[in-house]
Amino acid sequence: MKNVSEIFDDISMIDIEDKIQLIDRLLNSLYPAVPNVDRFWQLEAEKRVRDLRSGKYKPIEGEQVFNEIREKYYR
Repeated sequence: MKNVSEIFDDISMIDIEDKIQLIDRLLNSLYPAVPNVDRFWQLEAEKRVRDLRSGKYKPIEGEQVFNEIREKYYR
């Protein structure tokens, strides 16, 4: 069996598309998909996009969010 260093050497020689597939498979092996949970998050994401597009909510710049967190919790 190859050690991690040898596996990494092999991976460094493959193209980006294969690396992406490998990463996806590795992540799925660590955190297998849970169909009901994945479906819930898909529906939630779609709802949030609809809400943003309809103007129900206004997006906030990430930097503003982080500044507010810093002010609130890191005084």
